[in-house]
Amino acid sequence: MTGKKNHLLFHLLPIILVTGLLLSMLPAWNPAQAQTSDNEPPKQTLYAYVDAPAGIVTRPYVILSAFGSLPQSTALELAGVVGAGDEFICPGTPCELTVSTDSVIRFWAYTSQGDRSPEYKATVRITTPVPGGYKMEVEAIEPDLYYADSCAPIWDMYSVQAPGWAGMPRTPSELHTEDTLHYLAGRLIDRGVVDASSCPNGGLEGSAPNGCGIELARQAMIEWQNRYDFDLWLAGKNLGISPYILKTLLLRESQFWPGRSRYFVLEYGLAQINDFGADVALRWDYALYQEVCDGLLSNCDVPYMSRSASSRAMLRGALIRRVAAECPTCEYGLDMDIAHSSIDTIGRTLRANCSETRLILFYNKSANPSYEDLWKFTLVSYHSGYYCLDSAIKSVIAKGQRVEWSTVSQQLTCPGALKYVDDFWNMLTSLENRIVPPGEYETAVVLSVPPPPPTVAPTATPAPSTAKVWVHVYIDKNNNNRLDYGEGVSGVPVQLTLANGAVIFDDTTIGMVTFDLAGKEAGQRIVVSLLGYYRSESIILPQEGDVLVAFKFTQPGLPTRVP
Repeated sequence: MTGKKNHLLFHLLPIILVTGLLLSMLPAWNPAQAQTSDNEPPKQTLYAYVDAPAGIVTRPYVILSAFGSLPQSTALELAGVVGAGDEFICPGTPCELTVSTDSVIRFWAYTSQGDRSPEYKATVRITTPVPGGYKMEVEAIEPDLYYADSCAPIWDMYSVQAPGWAGMPRTPSELHTEDTLHYLAGRLIDRGVVDASSCPNGGLEGSAPNGCGIELARQAMIEWQNRYDFDLWLAGKNLGISPYILKTLLLRESQFWPGRSRYFVLEYGLAQINDFGADVALRWDYALYQEVCDGLLSNCDVPYMSRSASSRAMLRGALIRRVAAECPTCEYGLDMDIAHSSIDTIGRTLRANCSETRLILFYNKSANPSYEDLWKFTLVSYHSGYYCLDSAIKSVIAKGQRVEWSTVSQQLTCPGALKYVDDFWNMLTSLENRIVPPGEYETAVVLSVPPPPPTVAPTATPAPSTAKVWVHVYIDKNNNNRLDYGEGVSGVPVQLTLANGAVIFDDTTIGMVTFDLAGKEAGQRIVVSLLGYYRSESIILPQEGDVLVAFKFTQPGLPTRVP
């Protein structure tokens, strides 16, 4: 968001600087402390969904995933029932569930802290025979996904048929893109997320990546531009703002890098929100104002605009702390929990600009633009501010012309506004063609629905084990297939899922973690998973001794610490 960078910028620059100073004095905002206002319904925090794999597959399966507005370190799992009662457990997300026939699947997500999603039901169809394998289809997911555009009623448009770019994808995976983003690749290399030391000039020409750098950064670049898809989907559903619009906003403003890219105007986060954007959000979103005010100022019943100039500046600074992910002491200089949680604030700031646009149209009563034009007007407000849009509409009315984008766009005098909206619209309307199905999760846990157990005579109770399980996680820098000094990856969450569904967690230290399974039943199958990395191995717990499970990564795979 470049903010109201028009002729007012010079006059308002002292306000920006004061807010920046106050911002630096504020304590870090903790997303867990945010309160839900009585004016907004409580937001669901944990979801599960099911996808069919893209194209033809050699075995019939579906992909189950879980996500939620939870700290990034939270371990998510799934469970459910196939058909009449065949139970399954996914010790991580996503996971592949093998099915043998057309089936009805009931499933849900949960965490070890007691969070649980609603229960979902989906019908899975297998098309056979198909040359080369199977074609999977997921249909009739219940409960139905309810979504309503929250800006349409703000604009008094109650029966509008929203086009596809303003809609709601059924699942977050329908936001997956694989765009080549040079700015993002440059930041990934510059901050050390990607090691491009083997490239000329370390993969960079100035701040831009060279060809070698782009290729080495490609995998991380694809992962990074899709790492917020769950948050975008959740914000879209909860706020009534299309995730397609929100994803395009992040693409246009920051290419999904949550740091500051335009220092001279003090813009922050994934959507480059500045002092002016914070002001619009606090004026129009009373619930957001209450959340920001609570614990910062006394008597939050006083409206935002009735407060003193210094109090408003502190509130704007506090809101910006919600989206400012720069963190000198954090890995790669970014607080990724703030980056993910900022999506909600970004959506609410954009929605506040819908109200700002409505106010401008109220004072220009002869205006009656279309739904598409209203979104373009809102983008002008978001980018360049109230006066830029208001002045252009007044000029159109004075000329006796119809108020629509084709006329208003010609009267925009604020620098960059027209190009901003045109670029944004090209990105938004081409997004449907750029969506790429993520395909198979080759390293996901594969769970087959077991057949009913046969009736057998009782057997003796297995003796308890005295074994230990050693887990190594390392980047094999010298390609010798073992963990050596300097190769261990610390802080990777490891989970053991026992045969009875019980789980054990611990994090690696210098690439190693040990699980003492003394007393556990010998002979059982145990799934060892790296949470968040979709890597898992199965072992049979022996009666005694040590079992080594090694997860090897090669450069430029994992960072040396968990983001």
